Amino acid sequence: MPEPLPDYALLRRGDVRRVTGMSDTSIYEAIKSRGFPRPVQLGAQIVAWREAEVREWVRALPPAEMKRRRGRPRKPPAEAPDGS
Repeated sequence: MPEPLPDYALLRRGDVRRVTGMSDTSIYEAIKSRGFPRPVQLGAQIVAWREAEVREWVRALPPAEMKRRRGRPRKPPAEAPDGS
C-alpha cells in the first residue's frame, strides 16, 4: 500500500484514476460537466491535479454517485435453457 500523500501533493493521472476509480475519459468528462478539478500544467505534455481538490470532489459526491463508482452492476445469471 502506498504511503498517504500530504494535502499539498500533486497527483498524476494514474493517481487520480486510483483515488476516483474513474477512467481517463471519465475524468475529462467530469471536468467538463460535473465540476471535477482542472489539472495544472507542469510541462509541455505533463499535467497533475491538486490532491486536496480531488479528495474534496470525491467527498462531495452524493451517495448514489459513490455506489456507481464502485463498479458496474452485475448482470443477473442467465436462466438455464430448460427453465430451471
